[in-house]
Amino acid sequence: RKRTAFLGRECAWRDDARQVIAEELRKAGHLVEHVRSDGGTECHESVKEFPDWLVREEDRLKMLEKQRKAGELAKPTKSRLDRSSEAVAASLARPTEEVSAMDELRGAANQRELIVAQRKLARYQRIADEKG
Repeated sequence: RKRTAFLGRECAWRDDARQVIAEELRKAGHLVEHVRSDGGTECHESVKEFPDWLVREEDRLKMLEKQRKAGELAKPTKSRLDRSSEAVAASLARPTEEVSAMDELRGAANQRELIVAQRKLARYQRIADEKG
């Protein structure tokens, strides 16, 4: 067997959603160890009850999935007011927004957010190049 590491948002695994993954892996019979910030490891202790914030997030995701399956999630629609010449003129008259590329990249907490930030910056660059 090979080893796999899961990176989380928080240093302590008890404060992160990784605890759910660790718990499921342990139930499936895998050895689960958490790597501490000092490089040492700690064996996973079974979690009797997940924190409230994690349970609420799970409930929220389950509700969204139900709504998606039932077709109840409304897609955002644009009204005629959003497409009117006044709305277009107002959006063009807004001052340009300065974006700090370094702040955008530093703000990414994980690989997925980093990819989103990079794509966003590339899009801004394409738009700026097109406008001249």
